[in-house]
Amino acid sequence: MPKQKPKNLPQNDRRISTEWFYGLDPSEHQQLEQVWRNSTYLTDRLKGILERRLKVLEIDKEDDYNNPQWSVVRADRNGVARAFREILRLLP
Repeated sequence: MPKQKPKNLPQNDRRISTEWFYGLDPSEHQQLEQVWRNSTYLTDRLKGILERRLKVLEIDKEDDYNNPQWSVVRADRNGVARAFREILRLLP
């Protein structure tokens, strides 16, 4: 059975990817967790910006196909979109 994300978590109980804590000692872990929980406005704002840019990247523009290098342009957009999705996975 697939793991389901908890719904309607209180803002101070948002799940944090374990990747954020890789290589940190316990005091750094605790400090980062506290900063994370107090940064909901900033993380929500970043998430919104990335989601908006991702939608723009996924739209094929007619002008792109007039470019002889259109496949390179598309590949670049796909790479940027993949990076944005990876960052979004790190955010709650």
